[in-house]
Amino acid sequence: MNENNGNKVKSALVLTTQTLAALGSVDPVFAGVSLITGLINELIVCHDAEQLEKRLNMLEDEIKRRDVMLESLQNRIDELEEHSYYVLRNNIRCFCSSSYPEVAEIYSKCIVDYLINQNHDMEEEICEILQQCNSNDIQLMNLVKEFIYSGSHEEAEEEKKKIIKDVEDINSGVKKYRDRSIIYGEYTIFWKDFMKENHVRNVEDMTMMLNNQLMADGKDLVYDWAYLSRAIVKLSNLGVLQLEYRNKLGTNSPFNIDRFHVTLFGRKLLEYL
Repeated sequence: MNENNGNKVKSALVLTTQTLAALGSVDPVFAGVSLITGLINELIVCHDAEQLEKRLNMLEDEIKRRDVMLESLQNRIDELEEHSYYVLRNNIRCFCSSSYPEVAEIYSKCIVDYLINQNHDMEEEICEILQQCNSNDIQLMNLVKEFIYSGSHEEAEEEKKKIIKDVEDINSGVKKYRDRSIIYGEYTIFWKDFMKENHVRNVEDMTMMLNNQLMADGKDLVYDWAYLSRAIVKLSNLGVLQLEYRNKLGTNSPFNIDRFHVTLFGRKLLEYL
C-alpha cells in the first residue's frame, strides 16, 4: 500500500472513530452494519449528532424489542433484493433526518416490520405514507381509531336500515333501482357521527371548517378542526381514507362529505398506532 492510500484509509478510520464517539450510546454492532454505517457517515456531516443518536437508539430498541439479534442484521440486509435494500435505506434515512417526533415511533415500527417480514409490500406503502405525515395526520388517525372501537355509529345503523328496505322494495317490485350507498362495516364513518363523537355541533359541511374558524367554549377562535379537516383531505390523497360526498342541488364540493372509509392502507396504519 503506498503512502497516499495509507493516509486515505487512516483518515477514514479516524472519521469513523470520531463519529462513533459522538454517538456513544449506539451499539457498535448496530452501527457496524454496512447500511447503517453508510447512513451515519452521510448524516453526521449535516445533522445534529444528539438527534441522530436518539433516532438510531429508537430504531435499535425496536429491533431488540422484536427479539431480533443485532448480529443477524447484516445477513438480513445482504439477503435483500436491490429494490428492497433501497426502500430500507431510504426509509431509515428519512426516519433519522426528516420525520416528525409524533410520527417517529410509528415509523420505526413499520421500518422494522419491513426488515423482518419476507412479504413486506404493504409495509413499503405505509412507510411511504408516513414520510408525508405530520402531527395533525397522526392525531386524526388516533381519533379515527378511537371512534372505530368506541364511537356511536347511529347514522351508519340508520343507513343500513335504508339499504335493507331498498333491497326489499326492489325484490317486491316497488322500486326498480336503489341509490349507491356503500358501508364497509366499522371502517365506514359517517360525518355526523364523527362530529358528534368529537363534540362538534352544527357543522354538517366540512368546507365550513376549512374556511371558517370555529368557536371554542363560545369565545375563543380556534383552527384545530381546520388542521384536522386538511388532514382528512391529505390522507384521502394518500389513499388512507376514501371520501364519499353529498350530491346536492347547487354547487357541489368533494369536501362536503357524507362519510369516509378507512382503506386497507388506513387499516394497516391503524395497527401501528
